[in-house]
Amino acid sequence: MADYTIFVYLYRDAGNFKSEGRLLLNGKFTVAADNEIRATCCDWDQFIAEQVDVPALYAELYKYSSGPTKDDIAYHEFCHLRVATSEDIFSYPLWGDLESLVAKFKSVRFWDCTLSPHSV
Repeated sequence: MADYTIFVYLYRDAGNFKSEGRLLLNGKFTVAADNEIRATCCDWDQFIAEQVDVPALYAELYKYSSGPTKDDIAYHEFCHLRVATSEDIFSYPLWGDLESLVAKFKSVRFWDCTLSPHSV
C-alpha cells in the first residue's frame, strides 16, 4: 500500500455545493509532495483542473441542476495527498504517477481560468 498515493480534491461552486474526487497514483506518499502541490496552488489551495490534466468534477453537480449554473466557477480545491489503502487500490483505477502530477503542478506559472468552461 505504501507505493500508492491518493490525491484528494474537490469542486465547490459559489452556492457551496461540493463534489469530491480521488485519484490513485503510483508512487509513495510524502509530506514533501503534498507541500509542493499546495505551494503551487493559489489562495485557498485552488487550481485549474484542466491546466494540470486532472479530471474536472463539474459534471457531478450538473445532475442536480440539469447542467451548468451561474454558481459554477473555474477552480477546484486541492485537499491533500494520503497513503492509499488496500480498499482504494481495489476501488479506483490507476490514474497516473505522483511524480508526474507534482511536476505538472510545479510547471504552472499562473493559473489560467480561461481553460475552464466556467471562466468569467
